[in-house]
Amino acid sequence: MNMVVSKLIMAGFMAVSLLAGCAHERQNSVPEIHSEVRGAQAPTVVFINGNGAALEVWDTVEQEVFDLGYQTFKSDREGFGKSALGARPYSIHNELAALTSALAKNNLNGDKLIVAHSYGGLLAAMLADTDETVIGVVLVDALIPSEMPPEYTQSVLEQYQPQYPALREQAPLVAAAIIPVIDGYPKTVSDLANLTWPSQLPIISIRASQSTDPENRQRIAAQAHQNLIAADPDFRTLMQAAESGHQVMRDQPEIVVEAITKLLKP
Repeated sequence: MNMVVSKLIMAGFMAVSLLAGCAHERQNSVPEIHSEVRGAQAPTVVFINGNGAALEVWDTVEQEVFDLGYQTFKSDREGFGKSALGARPYSIHNELAALTSALAKNNLNGDKLIVAHSYGGLLAAMLADTDETVIGVVLVDALIPSEMPPEYTQSVLEQYQPQYPALREQAPLVAAAIIPVIDGYPKTVSDLANLTWPSQLPIISIRASQSTDPENRQRIAAQAHQNLIAADPDFRTLMQAAESGHQVMRDQPEIVVEAITKLLKP
């Protein structure tokens, strides 16, 4: 089995619910997503997953943050865990709407620290741009809008699109959730082209030192995050996860917790 397909299937089998209701597309523009909240007092630490992951990916970090006395929020993005597929065609704006709706339904109206992994970094950027209660962001080897020029996007499509037939055959629920997100990269990039991070918003970007991405994408990502920090150096910090691959929250959860506590206790 191709390694890329194998990774996607393994992630999806852990993340996609086997409940029949979650296999169907929802036709409303704002899908309801499953979420879990612990604790009762703001600030709330809001965890946002990357592609192919359910909320359990944060369990180790979330437990430590909860034990420190902070309220926590985790959710399953549409099509994964206990969340149904959203309306198609895929739109990152619908994903943001689903997230903000879940936050509102849980009455999480106070200050929020966003902790986002991988593709979740794009949602974090959108949330920071639209929600004045966001007091800081921790990017966990995360995508940011400026990281996705045409060269980057084309590289992603060329890597994953040839794997679609095998993925559809071997893991149709995984395929139904992930493929529209990947195919939507060009439109997502276009939609976020003018998005900027709020000035003086504290941001820590954690970069995994053991990336398996192609060299061209590693180069583009490194430069984008360096530029992000340089644009507001008094409020932004770069951290390296020296012993971690892309799943920093599993490989080195202590680094993620350290970043969170730095922003919550400056």
